[in-house]
Amino acid sequence: MRIEARGLRRRFGLHWVVHDFDHVFAPGSRTAISGPNGSGKSTLVRLLSGQLMPSEGWLDYHDEDERAIPTAELYRHVSLAGPYVELIEELTGEEALDLHHAMRGFRQNMRPRDLWARLDWDKRVHRQTVGSYSSGMRQRLRLLLALATEASAVFLDEPTSNLDAEGVRWYRTLVRDWLEGRTLVIASNEERDFVDCGERIERWR
Repeated sequence: MRIEARGLRRRFGLHWVVHDFDHVFAPGSRTAISGPNGSGKSTLVRLLSGQLMPSEGWLDYHDEDERAIPTAELYRHVSLAGPYVELIEELTGEEALDLHHAMRGFRQNMRPRDLWARLDWDKRVHRQTVGSYSSGMRQRLRLLLALATEASAVFLDEPTSNLDAEGVRWYRTLVRDWLEGRTLVIASNEERDFVDCGERIERWR
């Protein structure tokens, strides 16, 4: 996917968080958005992924054949993982994967049980409710769903938050194994989060 932002601005009340942001994300590019806490990284990611509407400016999306993607259909082409992405706590892990598979589908026709194998969790965990998961387990599930989704653009906001050292290695392996050819945008203030990013954005305010 190619994403073009022109004069992008966003404010909350009287406070402007994103100012006159212009950038073209080329198809298959990997971009790091870095900055300290409170600098607006999450707001920018949510704008680019279609989760927030800009206060001013334009966002244009084109598929691999350079056809424009209407805003109403954008959700079919993007996936997002971030601390603010809610999981349905009443579902078991198995049910969460089954529901996501039914609604969005997974890359290369992967099935939910294929994804459980990548989590390498005890089978009993699959049948526990998501609400009983630790913060690190929930983060792994968020990342698994976002990375495995059939989407041409993937947005990750603070992807290794709440992950231990093994979880960080697991995350970096999945990015390298699954995201070739897809547009990737990672927002973080942790260098370990950026996997093979060819460009970096540090100023958008």
